Amino acid sequence: MAMTLIMNVSPRKFVSVQQGCFHPSPVGYCSEPVKIAEANEILISVGTPVGDVNLAPCRLCIGMGLAAIRFNGKKVDNLFYFYYLQKIKTFLEALGKG
Repeated sequence: MAMTLIMNVSPRKFVSVQQGCFHPSPVGYCSEPVKIAEANEILISVGTPVGDVNLAPCRLCIGMGLAAIRFNGKKVDNLFYFYYLQKIKTFLEALGKG
């Protein structure tokens, strides 16, 4: 399985995303995006709180505290890993506390 982890970078213009239970709701925009998550890629919180997981509803700019997981190839089911990461959320939160 090949995957790419797209880590967050502070964009020049802030984008705000409201966390949802499955898809976050974009509530802002970024005119100069640096890192991009494509539709249906897994979004994971790497800031406080660590471990929140969503799927990108559309193409989004990744801001501070957020990373995207992009799987390479068509043999990988994003939903499988989405639910797996949700299942181990407590473990991920513990890793974030040090």
